[in-house]
Amino acid sequence: MEKSLKVFLLKVCLFTVPIFLLFEIFFRLGLYPIFTTSGNLDAKIISLQKRHFKHIDIIMTGSSVGGYDIVDSAIAGSFNKSYYNLSSWGLQVIDMEALDKTWVERYHPKYLIVVSILSDFRRPDRGIFTNYVNTDNWIKNNFPEYFYFSDYRSISQLIRRKTGASFSFNSLGGQPSPFIHEDKKKHKWVAEDDSFPTAYTQANYNALNSLSSFLKQQQVKLIFIQAPVANSRSGEAFYKTMIARHFNTCKNIVERNNGVYLNYYDRASFSDSMFYDKNHLIRKGAVILTKKIAEDLKNIIK
Repeated sequence: MEKSLKVFLLKVCLFTVPIFLLFEIFFRLGLYPIFTTSGNLDAKIISLQKRHFKHIDIIMTGSSVGGYDIVDSAIAGSFNKSYYNLSSWGLQVIDMEALDKTWVERYHPKYLIVVSILSDFRRPDRGIFTNYVNTDNWIKNNFPEYFYFSDYRSISQLIRRKTGASFSFNSLGGQPSPFIHEDKKKHKWVAEDDSFPTAYTQANYNALNSLSSFLKQQQVKLIFIQAPVANSRSGEAFYKTMIARHFNTCKNIVERNNGVYLNYYDRASFSDSMFYDKNHLIRKGAVILTKKIAEDLKNIIK
């Protein structure tokens, strides 16, 4: 019986070891595992993994506006502190809550900056980050190859991810704005496409409250930044009421948890000529916004 068990274990090793070696070779060749459905976020995770960060003083998060509309060198250059931008396309606040708690547990920041727009409060939790978020931090830090097996993807999927869209960003995690000139056709707010609140807005408010409370407990200062939005229809009574209500809700949630709320919705400073579409600033607008943010942060970040 003992001999049979040894033979069985040997056969198992002969079968499995080559598979593990194959995926280790893939990792060394840059054919990385798929952590989430966001290629942009996965690329940043790999970048941080390679740099072996143990601690980051200031973490910035958000959706694409946080990635494109912030000139990271201007923020990082204002403080003698480590900084990284983990914003990623299409995130909702309900996604940010789960991911930001993970970043706090891994990198122990002193400040978490969340850059927000209304669109971050429109959709439900799609569960696309659950596998990554729920994985033990030791594995995420030391054995990312685990993700080849925890949520198995075919080799062809790994190849398509590597050879597909390019996810370029600088050493601080930010992405230079691809928007140079305004696109007047895309500024327009369309009622049926931009309805707010949606059936999922309250869940995102709840997520903001949960994140704010968590950060308070962890003694991490939350800095919530309301980014500017295009003004094409925001002067109308309906939009003015909608926007004001949203701003007040976010402000109340953040401030009752000892966070800082900064609002840069300013129709005078950010005219429609500063925007590529209703959410994203062109490069000129991004520079102006970042200067304002950096100046205000000097009174908060010590």
